[in-house]
Amino acid sequence: AWYAVESLPYLMGFPHECCEQTFSRYYANALAAHLAKIDNRIGAVYDAERLKGAQEKCLAKLDAAQTDDGLYPWFAGGNGDMSISLYILIGFERLQARTGLEVPADVDRVREALDERVLEQVARRLAACQRQKREFYLTDFDVRWLYLHSFRDDLADDVKGAKLLVDTLEKTWTEFGIETQARAAVALHRMGRTGAAADILKSLKERAVRSEEFGLYYKREGFFCDVFGSAVMMQVAVIAAFQEVANDWATVDELRVWLLKQKQTTAWNSTVSTVEAIYALLAGGGTDLLAGDALATVTLGGTEAPKTNAVQGSGTYSASWRGAEVKPEMGEIVLKSDQPKGIVWGGVNWTYLENVEKVRLSAPKELRIEKRYFRKVCTKDGARLEPITGALKQGDELVSRLKIRCDRVLEYVHIQDERPSSAEPMDVLTSYRWQDGVGYCQSTRDTATHYYIDRLNKGEFVLETSYRVQQCGTFTGGLAQIQCMYAPEFTAHSTSERVEVGR
Repeated sequence: AWYAVESLPYLMGFPHECCEQTFSRYYANALAAHLAKIDNRIGAVYDAERLKGAQEKCLAKLDAAQTDDGLYPWFAGGNGDMSISLYILIGFERLQARTGLEVPADVDRVREALDERVLEQVARRLAACQRQKREFYLTDFDVRWLYLHSFRDDLADDVKGAKLLVDTLEKTWTEFGIETQARAAVALHRMGRTGAAADILKSLKERAVRSEEFGLYYKREGFFCDVFGSAVMMQVAVIAAFQEVANDWATVDELRVWLLKQKQTTAWNSTVSTVEAIYALLAGGGTDLLAGDALATVTLGGTEAPKTNAVQGSGTYSASWRGAEVKPEMGEIVLKSDQPKGIVWGGVNWTYLENVEKVRLSAPKELRIEKRYFRKVCTKDGARLEPITGALKQGDELVSRLKIRCDRVLEYVHIQDERPSSAEPMDVLTSYRWQDGVGYCQSTRDTATHYYIDRLNKGEFVLETSYRVQQCGTFTGGLAQIQCMYAPEFTAHSTSERVEVGR
């Protein structure tokens, strides 16, 4: 469970400046401060004053980013975003429930704006269903909105549309996926619909897969209920349901095993998933996953590995061997732990470096990014781009053209375009921009230009960035990488071109 504690700095220092990750930074600092007060081992790792100062900065940044309609955008300067706003509002409520930290007053404006938008959509949908003489239906977003309000249980029956939503959810919960059903169970339980909540948990337990190694988990669904959906989010939602609705700590402990085992081999694959996993593992109750500090013993070829580079409190340590020190018999590895409870594992890896120019194109069918460099020249007919056939000269304008193709709509996309060290960006100001119907934030960093696209439609899109050539020599142009930030499995990267600059 120290994976959860050790993930807090990852959230605190994550480099992107969108509202979701500003909140994740606030969440990490607030939770670390709370844990430091109740656990001396954690208190020894995190400094209280620094945590408090970071929280204040994050709240000020979130407040400044609010749009005129009261919602949070993805990036400051963009349109108000209902999904981002709902996620952050739920996060504030969870923090208050976990730590007692009051929700900032400025956040209520976002809540009111979101409520107005949701109820307007519900009214339009109801009218459309009545015209078409069909049953009213709920969306996954509706359920998460009800889940938000269940923290305070402030949806009175006279709130327009609210009772309709709750009544419909009680009757139609079987139509949703596992994550939404778990959130529905919590919301219905808090709102007094305990029978339906119990039925949902019974169904969830019947559909779970049980494994001695991986605990209790669910086979991955073909799609998730929203842009933040992931296997981690689904597992956390189920953990919360069994924890609060059924007070079933044996099942909670089994479900937590999968979270930890998943972290062993991959990652909590985004800031959102990391926040959710931390909440599930450190929310209290069940087995104390932080108890015990004995170090496991690892032998390689009969020789015990030295317990070096131990991480304070976590029970983890590492050792390394270089080149000729590695012997074939070291492949016989035994791990032993004297801990009476808990999960223990070790890992062995071999690392090496590769020339970036030998990296091949990664272009799955869902997503593709190609990168080419051009020289911009001025003619009597205007500026035009020419393919680079020889060496560039100092002072030339070098243009990086990214051609992006995707076979579906993607939201919250991050593109990183590395540049050769011989070139300096001509546009260094971070700003929100529009091009060909696509809105994005462009940010220039030390080694690359970053793009954050709110919504990338199916088809082809081109981005161009200009640099001024400064230094002579032969340089690596670097890769261009694209990834859907909250569904990281959608990712691709380009090849790298060599750039030559003569005098």
